[in-house]
Amino acid sequence: MIAGEGRLHEALSRALADRGFGELTDVQDAVCATEARNRDLLVLARTGSGKTIAFGLALGEILLGGDAPAADGSGKLAVVLAPTRELAAQVAEELAGLYRHTALRLLLCAGGQDPEAQGRALQEGVDVLVGTPGRVREQIRRGTLDPARCACLVLDEADELLAAEFEADIEPLLARNREAARRILLFSATITPGIEALARTVLEDPLRIDLAGAGERLSQIELQGIAVAPVERDQTIARLLRLHHPASAIVFCNRRQCAGRLAAKLQRRGFQVVTLSGGLRPAERMAGMARLNQGAARVCVATDVAARGLDVRHIELVIHAGLPDNERLLLHRSGRAGRGGQSGRAVLVVAPAERRRAERFARGLGRSVDWLVPPGVAAIRDADLERLGHDPVFSGEAGDYDRSVAEALRTRFSDEAISLACAQLWRHVQPLAEDLGTGTASPARALPRHAFAWLSIETGALTRADMGDVLRLICNATGLARDAVGRIHVGQGTSRFELPRTEVEGVLARAADAPGPRIWQAGGG
Repeated sequence: MIAGEGRLHEALSRALADRGFGELTDVQDAVCATEARNRDLLVLARTGSGKTIAFGLALGEILLGGDAPAADGSGKLAVVLAPTRELAAQVAEELAGLYRHTALRLLLCAGGQDPEAQGRALQEGVDVLVGTPGRVREQIRRGTLDPARCACLVLDEADELLAAEFEADIEPLLARNREAARRILLFSATITPGIEALARTVLEDPLRIDLAGAGERLSQIELQGIAVAPVERDQTIARLLRLHHPASAIVFCNRRQCAGRLAAKLQRRGFQVVTLSGGLRPAERMAGMARLNQGAARVCVATDVAARGLDVRHIELVIHAGLPDNERLLLHRSGRAGRGGQSGRAVLVVAPAERRRAERFARGLGRSVDWLVPPGVAAIRDADLERLGHDPVFSGEAGDYDRSVAEALRTRFSDEAISLACAQLWRHVQPLAEDLGTGTASPARALPRHAFAWLSIETGALTRADMGDVLRLICNATGLARDAVGRIHVGQGTSRFELPRTEVEGVLARAADAPGPRIWQAGGG
């Protein structure tokens, strides 16, 4: 039984019960309250609070309160606008589930689909139209959508929809709707001057429902920060992913090029990665979302196209690869973790010069940043050992074949040899994090400084290489193990690294015939 279901249409209560809903969330309860009925609403609620179902219930009150939907499409119409086609698709899917026991007809009107087919569907009859501003306005221009039919307009992620790029598409719809009796519902995670202005000009006697107060916005999120030099940022992110080993994580980048580069680096290190950015086709972005939700990928490297409303479930860790442009983005990005009342973690990986600005953003959200040092090798190894000890393989049921193999191993090998093989096999399936080594002391680091010589390699920051990339190139070109390399200094076009003097002659000879960047002996220390 749904708590408070006496206020809901029977068909909506059934749909919620089908999905195992025990009670309404705070925002859903507030929208269904008596004082909210038949009023314009300004709803401030954090990401993951259940707002899609909330306005779906409000629309159901309007569309199901009287007669059945008109078969000829002349009845009441609800329009829901979302800033991206992915969010619009998710909203449409969520509402379709909510209205599954009703006769309401729903149409998704967004990019990636045939506008002619969308127009035909509108003319045949639609009760709930979910779309992006541009596509909805196009149907108005075509004459297939009559705004006078609109009994309710919902702006989902209203602060984003009020950005300049959407103004021309939304304003005509708002203006036309002033002529008709209708409700407007604004849903947002943050209050902005644009929302305040819209509330004053187009909402009539609105009820403000504020469930996103400064002290509550990130209440379920551990907000942490790590200040590192830009050249160490990618390595730090890889180590964070290894340390926390989340079921799903999102790494946010400020630019599309940064996202692509970082995703490629993480993939080379063995992480299962998808990329979400505006540069991808809709089908590619939806496929990436599906891989995340199915568990085929554990890490999503994204630009802010994924910061709002996209239904990536069970995100445990959000990493900011650099400081967001403003506190609103910090809120929306971090809010991807801890959805639905669950706890989560957000980590800002920023340059030291950005630390004070990061703290100012956090204060604006009623939070403080817990500053940490980058994860070290010992911490990652300890976390690995703890996870290994709890691996389901040790507690699962074993079949006859597995038992026969185990008996054969015990006959041929010692307990120590079997344990070492198990540890090595388990380690080999873990993604690489730079400089973790094999658990033995580094031969290079055991030598005195005068035993080293400096060499140069033709790569560096200008080719977007970080310390991990340089180390990998050195090992590929020289045939040396990672722990044979001493210090590395990453420059712009050229980087320098230390090798034991006893290795230099052979290394230079092998590198001369190896493909890849040029290596030569350098002077200085």
